[in-house]
Amino acid sequence: MDGYDRFIQIQSLVDNQVRINNAIFNILKEMDTLPKLPSNIDTWISSISDEFKLSDFSKMFKINKEMMSLIEEKEINAQKLKVAIIDNLIEKINKVIEQ
Repeated sequence: MDGYDRFIQIQSLVDNQVRINNAIFNILKEMDTLPKLPSNIDTWISSISDEFKLSDFSKMFKINKEMMSLIEEKEINAQKLKVAIIDNLIEKINKVIEQ
């Protein structure tokens, strides 16, 4: 793989990482709209009908599922990015050694 192809590969992975980070940021903003769980959960459970709607509950699970999926995707992409950068460094080291 020549230098330009490697650059394109790394740039693509970086762009994907930015896309994932933006999606996570948007989910975090959406999570801020949900009612907060108090530190004393027993008190909160007794007042759940007043503060928390069933739609909020299902929305919370949906958001959590999306967040977990994005975090996993981010970790996989970060691993691929590390490998691509290390491969690039190894290639450059080998070129220097050959000279």
